[in-house]
Amino acid sequence: MRFLKASAIVATALVLHGCAISSKPIPGPNGRTAYTVKCGSAVLHACYEEAAKLCPQGYSLVDRQDGPNGIVTPMGAGATFVRGPNSMFIECKS
Repeated sequence: MRFLKASAIVATALVLHGCAISSKPIPGPNGRTAYTVKCGSAVLHACYEEAAKLCPQGYSLVDRQDGPNGIVTPMGAGATFVRGPNSMFIECKS
C-alpha cells in the first residue's frame, strides 16, 4: 500500500512538471532581446503562447530542443510513461 501511495505521488509530480512553463531573458544572437522558454511536452503549445506574450511584435525561433522520448515510472502492476520537457530559444523581432 505504501508503494502505491508513493507511486501516485511520483506520477502526480511528473504530470505537474510537464505543465510547468518558465522563461529567462538572455542576450540574443542579433543583439535583440531573447529568451529561453522551457515547458513540459504535454503543453508544447503553451511554449508558443508564452513566446507570443514575451515578444508581442513577433519573434524568431532560433532553436528548439525536444525532450527525451520518455520516462517510465513503475505504478503497481503497470507503469506510467511521461515524455520529457521541451525548450525553445527565441529572439524578439523588435
